[in-house]
Amino acid sequence: MIQRKTGEARQSVEKYLEEVSANGASVLSQAGETVREYAHQAAEKVQESTKQAADTMRHGYEEAEKVVRQRPAESVAVCFGAGVLVGLFLGMVMRSR
Repeated sequence: MIQRKTGEARQSVEKYLEEVSANGASVLSQAGETVREYAHQAAEKVQESTKQAADTMRHGYEEAEKVVRQRPAESVAVCFGAGVLVGLFLGMVMRSR
């Protein structure tokens, strides 16, 4: 049908279709490789960010632990005060409903 509509020889049409098919496969292969590279880079960034977050949390915990050991009475007072404030806030929210 292509041969009749274009007037080209069958071999010429087949050769063209093979070239287009090969080029399409090559383009798809390259696109797939690019996607794999981006996915790998994204995974590395996520792992790096997770490690940084864990390190930051660990450092903060160690600092908080050091402060509590150095000033235990003040730490208990601060926690008690924060608990009272949160309790008052929740009590006011619950009462307004």
